[in-house]
Amino acid sequence: MKNYIIFLSGVAVCAAFFVFTAYTDPDTSGKQSASKTQSFGADRNLDRPFQTVYAPPIPDKIEFAGEELPKEKFDALERFDRELMAICFGHSTTMNNMKLAARYFPTIEPILAKNGVPDDIKYLAVTESNLRNATSPAGAKGIWQFMPETAKSYGLEVSNEVDERYHLEKVTEAACKLLSKSRKDFGSWTLAAAAYNMGPGRLR
Repeated sequence: MKNYIIFLSGVAVCAAFFVFTAYTDPDTSGKQSASKTQSFGADRNLDRPFQTVYAPPIPDKIEFAGEELPKEKFDALERFDRELMAICFGHSTTMNNMKLAARYFPTIEPILAKNGVPDDIKYLAVTESNLRNATSPAGAKGIWQFMPETAKSYGLEVSNEVDERYHLEKVTEAACKLLSKSRKDFGSWTLAAAAYNMGPGRLR
């Protein structure tokens, strides 16, 4: 039952992790795309699509933060498959996330390592905010999407003049503290990521 909850709660983070580590461009030259565009514009051949749409294959074994995910649960597998397809074919968002990862991951990674948090946890920030200083309808802000009171409880200043939820180094340190506490409370990093996303109360 515990593994079942882990999978259902963490599928989006796991899918983001999988896409980031497995994404490849089958045609880097651009020749094929240019040829298809030219042909489509010239003869309106609708039988020649711009791209082939397919269900991305799911690997035999899926791990996140060193924890294997329970593929034997059919609905958990379906949820993972749905998230994987959504991310793979959300091209503009996925490619923008990869560009932003090149800017932010070099800062995030050593902070995670220093605090003993698995490197895979950086993909939680991708799932939370698409690596943008976003504001949620509930009032969470920044790349790590901290609520005001939670941010203050982990040592961040949030006031009319200063909001350290936008300070990448400080907010990543705070995220490490929160996640490490959740790892201790719930017993796994995947559940810690789920608690981060949905709140520990809902997860319980």
